[in-house]
Amino acid sequence: MDVVLVMETSSKWPDDLQAIQHIKAAFNIKLKQLLEADQKTRTKALRGNANPSKQLTYDAHFLDVRVGGRFADVTKGGLTFRLWIKCEREEYLMSTAGESAAVNAYHTQYELRPAHSKAITSIASSHKHYSASV
Repeated sequence: MDVVLVMETSSKWPDDLQAIQHIKAAFNIKLKQLLEADQKTRTKALRGNANPSKQLTYDAHFLDVRVGGRFADVTKGGLTFRLWIKCEREEYLMSTAGESAAVNAYHTQYELRPAHSKAITSIASSHKHYSASV
């Protein structure tokens, strides 16, 4: 299940796209470290892209956290939540750099997918038989 964490809009965000991406990666690493501090946590750090063959595995039991540069996967009780970090400044910098494919992917990930999910949830709550029929 995808979860979008929206970072507050601020003029203090850097004007460098790569710097923003490094901040997002650092946030994911800090999240991993905080969860790792709990004795019941198992964490897996991914090198580069989410390639399962290049994982570093640590201890444990109940909570599984995998950190990639662009996201963090948190698994608990058989459910996996992929945490994405949205920073509006990032989209603006991609558009001014002329990276239309990246802007389209960003828009899909952070705008269209959440809107679709919200619409389906609204339909399901309005029509009690929808969930059972889909």
